[in-house]
Amino acid sequence: MDGKTTDKKYNNKQADITVSMDLVQAAGNGLSYWSMTASELGVVYDADTKSSKATSVSFESPTTGFSFKAENTDLFANFKNLMPGESRNQVIEVSNNHTEQVPIYLYAKVTEQSGSKEEKELIDKLLKKYAVISITDEKGKEIYKGPIWGNLDVKESSDQPTMKNAYHLGDFAPSETKKLNVSLYVDSQTDNHYRSLLGKVNWVFAAEGTETDLNETVKTGVILNTVMYVGIAAVSLSLILILNKKQKIHS
Repeated sequence: MDGKTTDKKYNNKQADITVSMDLVQAAGNGLSYWSMTASELGVVYDADTKSSKATSVSFESPTTGFSFKAENTDLFANFKNLMPGESRNQVIEVSNNHTEQVPIYLYAKVTEQSGSKEEKELIDKLLKKYAVISITDEKGKEIYKGPIWGNLDVKESSDQPTMKNAYHLGDFAPSETKKLNVSLYVDSQTDNHYRSLLGKVNWVFAAEGTETDLNETVKTGVILNTVMYVGIAAVSLSLILILNKKQKIHS
């Protein structure tokens, strides 16, 4: 205060100022919580420009099975540390390194989550309600669109999309590679209860062959039993949230 102009009646008086802050993240369309845009608020931030990392799964042979080019066989390298309202893309390359043509399939299976009972319940909601994926082949044909866990409890007669049944990705010629394009969206209504949780889903890749080596010439009249060569890949996502966090400062 300016002691020359302030009246003496203010001597020994104390004033308290309370500052309230209401915060949301700028990324992931978080500013829509206030029904405002970044330009209207004068907010400038660096958007996440991380490059999309491709991961891959390859069928090697009936003896070796599948191999994965991904950390801990987690094919969703780009689906970590997402924010509400954010979308991410992931390219998964599927290859046949065997010397013969093989059909390759994809389906999902139920996965046991880790954590406390409360954390497991939240992860269940995250995978079944708030995280939605779309899977298309390289020609843009939709393979699946729905909750990331794959709608594994739907009935056979249901018309809901599901990953419970094996989807034929195609017949792969030797050395052929095809791409799966996966996009993930996390609902903007996901709140801080889901922060730092890690949800997991198992995707199963299967190659159809016979009980004999696929290199062998099959004689006329010989009946061969069909077998599935299976490789299981981890699919996981995790969230970081700063949504509607209020703080009061007293002075």
